[in-house]
Amino acid sequence: MRLEIPLARKGYPIKYHSMSIYATNSLAFLSIYATIDYKGESFVILINERKMLKETKKYNKAGKELEAFKVVLKNCKATCFREFKEQFPSADRVGDKEVEVCIDINRNVYRLIIKNYYGEQRTVFKEFLTHDAYMRKYRS
Repeated sequence: MRLEIPLARKGYPIKYHSMSIYATNSLAFLSIYATIDYKGESFVILINERKMLKETKKYNKAGKELEAFKVVLKNCKATCFREFKEQFPSADRVGDKEVEVCIDINRNVYRLIIKNYYGEQRTVFKEFLTHDAYMRKYRS
């Protein structure tokens, strides 16, 4: 199994916090949760970024906004949902109210569902839905 941590190749020191194995769609994925320290700055790690890119590939209109979201997210220093909402005004709590957050993408056409673990500065991609699919799944 090949493990790839993009920032590690650039020489940033990495502090490992935990390692876990979980199953999704009967495939096992290995996730390493890390906080990247670079010149005294901490960055948020987006887990399942490849899965997010794969799922959103079919929605061409969302690409630029997703890239902008990732840049802002990786520099986000929020320690609670209230602080997160200041940086992302369209954020709403869904599902597990402690960690699951819904973000509007492309003027409410799409919904990005993520799990935020504020204390660990870790975000996990959960799913990317159209507005209609989101309404059926979370608001019915």
